Amino acid sequence: VLNEVKETYATAINYEENHFYYNNRFRNGIKELPIEIANLIMAESINYPRVIASFAERSCRLYANKHVKAVGQIAKNESWFE
Repeated sequence: VLNEVKETYATAINYEENHFYYNNRFRNGIKELPIEIANLIMAESINYPRVIASFAERSCRLYANKHVKAVGQIAKNESWFE
């Protein structure tokens, strides 16, 4: 499906970005994209509509926030200062 989106976006003549942002109320209802798909989109974000790249970026940010480890905790676990 991602390849079809890229190809369609590349050949779109009258693509109106503002139309998608007008329906912004639906944006908050969209759940996280799987991180694998989000990474694929972000690797070539220029080839996708901005709204799709934004969803992928949001998913990557949420994934990173869920998996962040505090530097202090890493230092303690790895005995950096002992």
